[in-house]
Amino acid sequence: GRSEIYFNQCDNRLKRLFDECGWMLLSDVDAERFIAWRDTAKSDIAPNILDQSKLKVVTMGPRTQNHYQVTLTSFCRWCVRRGRMAANPITTVDKVDTCSDVRRGRRAMSEVEVGALLKAVPAEYNLLYRILLSTGLRRNEAALLQWRDVHIDGTTPFIELRAETTKAKRADALPLRGDMVKSLKEARGDAGDEERVFRRVPRIKEHQRWLKAA
Repeated sequence: GRSEIYFNQCDNRLKRLFDECGWMLLSDVDAERFIAWRDTAKSDIAPNILDQSKLKVVTMGPRTQNHYQVTLTSFCRWCVRRGRMAANPITTVDKVDTCSDVRRGRRAMSEVEVGALLKAVPAEYNLLYRILLSTGLRRNEAALLQWRDVHIDGTTPFIELRAETTKAKRADALPLRGDMVKSLKEARGDAGDEERVFRRVPRIKEHQRWLKAA
């Protein structure tokens, strides 16, 4: 039931693991060999660039190491359920600490920066950006938001996130500020419950262009 992208990602990880660890049979899978591989594994930076001379090979980061471990652990669990392995040999392996793996420093935008961004964004996307900034709604969640998910007539207005639309596949509720409620009521007009709240969500390149302008 997974997507093709997810399947290919898992397939590539497992093929690399079995190849570089020298595992020919399921019985060859070994925790110590995996740990030794993890400690020396390399990653390509910008693997899709056309100029291969610019390709950089660096030590695999903690997050990526853990991604490989999760994939291998899940595969071994599946093998155990199917009777192909007697036990999961990776269960005793602890994940790598990722606390020090800060790739990009993140911070909240200042009030001045928020104002500059809203001025740079085209008027048709102003409400969308205000909703994103005030609720923390993800870009894809906003794209899938329907008017039936927006509860603005009760005493405690909120946005209801359906499980199938969230990254974590869990239902959630996001409270709405009073000024957002007023804007949403004006924007809805006579739209039906199953119509999209935002007919179009800008592409990342458009967003980056507006950020630069701001």
